[in-house]
Amino acid sequence: MRKQEKNPRDHYQDVTQQVIEALEAGTPPWRQPWDSGKAGGPSMPRNAITGAGYRGINVLTLGINRMAFMTGDPRWATYKRAQERGWQVKQGSRGITGYFYKRIEVDGAKNEGGSTGEGKWFPMLRSFTLFHASQIDGIPDYLPPTIEEAPWRSPDAVETIFANSGAEIRIGGPRAFYSTVTDHIQCRPP
Repeated sequence: MRKQEKNPRDHYQDVTQQVIEALEAGTPPWRQPWDSGKAGGPSMPRNAITGAGYRGINVLTLGINRMAFMTGDPRWATYKRAQERGWQVKQGSRGITGYFYKRIEVDGAKNEGGSTGEGKWFPMLRSFTLFHASQIDGIPDYLPPTIEEAPWRSPDAVETIFANSGAEIRIGGPRAFYSTVTDHIQCRPP
């Protein structure tokens, strides 16, 4: 009797659907909002245990997730790793799919031409489920890294820089830009 084949998930379609949903929900997360209070979204998605940043497509899929933007917390963990730390994923929580890609080296495998060669490799794509820190009980509070404000970013320093630059600055309109034709800087009203 033949073994029944599993219907594999289309991971590419899953990621595409997540991006479409984020776009339909409002402003794309990669677009800088004019309101500076909304510009401080979460930092790069991180593993809640190791603190390491996620890579590849995980940066996009975790970064556009609403929970990360609502809380400002970039931490994610698998159910198993949360359990190992004594944390508990809240009942009814839905995770988001993360992806792991690896090259599997096979010695003595036949190459496309039929010859046996060394160093033949196959791609392996695996998925796993991640839960946001806001879905995990017992996880320590998130303390965002503190960044010292650069002295030149104070309003007085900016005014001094603009005054000494000799640049013509115009305020008004819906866009900010530099015009090479009229040699002026256009800024939106505050």
